[in-house]
Amino acid sequence: MDSVVWGVLVGFFLGSFGYILTRFIISPVFQYRKLKKKIAADLKIIERSSRKDVLNKVDISRIDGLRLHAKVLIHQMELVLPLWFRLSLERQNENPLEAASEMMTLSGIRTPEHMEKRILTVRRYLRIQA
Repeated sequence: MDSVVWGVLVGFFLGSFGYILTRFIISPVFQYRKLKKKIAADLKIIERSSRKDVLNKVDISRIDGLRLHAKVLIHQMELVLPLWFRLSLERQNENPLEAASEMMTLSGIRTPEHMEKRILTVRRYLRIQA
């Protein structure tokens, strides 16, 4: 009977530890990486569409969607990501808060030259390859 109780207790504590590890450490890091990939894909499409003479409604809505990405990025950095990961990003010269600021500015720009300049700045801050 004692071994069953100990097995249940050990199983409960290991399960609790696994949940905490997954919920508060692993999951936020994967969410950040997933968001970064979405931003990279959107920036690539926006850069391609900025070379056209006229932006259509889909392009404009994608550009305005950068504001939502910036909001989620700020939320991730300020409230969700663990401190060790934020320090790791800082050590790698990745600055998501500055990138979010640039993305908010980019969402209001419709001039192709200025858009390309802001896109390059966002890529530099997030260390995204072109």
